[in-house]
Amino acid sequence: MEELDLNSPPERKKLHSKIMPTYLYEVLNGSEPTEIFEIDQDFNDSPLTFHPITKEPVRKILSPSTISLKHTDSSEKRILSNANLSKHGFNKYEKSDDTGTFDRTAGKEGPRTIG
Repeated sequence: MEELDLNSPPERKKLHSKIMPTYLYEVLNGSEPTEIFEIDQDFNDSPLTFHPITKEPVRKILSPSTISLKHTDSSEKRILSNANLSKHGFNKYEKSDDTGTFDRTAGKEGPRTIG
């Protein structure tokens, strides 16, 4: 597999060019159940108005993004670290073993203990 140096602008552009989101479209022909299909399109492509095969009218459906990015355990630990959560204005509470209360372990706002 090809290694990319994401700190290099040409490599970043190369990676961006490989990302193609998948969009959902609904066929507007009145059939039940409604036919829905997926298609990969570039960010800059105009929405489809006709089905690419049947040429029937279609409408783009708003849906959550389907872009998947690399995710690792180490990146998750870094993102969810107490220091990073505090830096971004979040609080984190963890359950105390002995009292059953929740103690604030990250953040500065709100009560130190809940429950």
